[in-house]
Amino acid sequence: IQNHQAQLAVTGGRGGPWTLQRDEDELLVRGPETVFGWWFGGWFDDDRSVVLTLPSELQGLDASFTLSAGSLDVTGRFGELDTELSAGDLTISGSASSLDADVSAGSADILLDGVREADFAVSAGDLTVELTGAAPSETSIDVSAGGLDLSVPAGEYNITQNVSAGTLDNRLDHSSSSRNSIDVTLSAGTV
Repeated sequence: IQNHQAQLAVTGGRGGPWTLQRDEDELLVRGPETVFGWWFGGWFDDDRSVVLTLPSELQGLDASFTLSAGSLDVTGRFGELDTELSAGDLTISGSASSLDADVSAGSADILLDGVREADFAVSAGDLTVELTGAAPSETSIDVSAGGLDLSVPAGEYNITQNVSAGTLDNRLDHSSSSRNSIDVTLSAGTV
């Protein structure tokens, strides 16, 4: 990131400072770390708001968001977009060329346009995704517990599935000759 101004604004709440650091071509935003973790450090800080504003010249760059607890709302246009949710609530909207979403617990809602490749992993919690625009060419789904509610653009898909337990509700048009593939592995939970 070169000569662009990013702004970090923190309002409300208690606790330590938030930091915005540059590490070569990455911007790193970190919340306060406390000795006793979330129980004493942030349990009652519901009124805290943190807003990162990036210049419009950075639209279309790759981004990675990791949320261990709390709530994160993201809006933007991205290249490759990686998300990792350990707990809490994650909401993402905008566009991306590719999406990798990993939910260990908590709840995530994602609405993106233009995704060509998507990879979803849910080990617990709930992931709701709506992809718009052209049909993604490659989609991989791995749910070991919890649930994934995925909406993709209309069209035919080459669907492969390995379901050992749980429920797969597939309402898509299937064609083994389609260039758009969806691979589903379901150990438990729902897709």
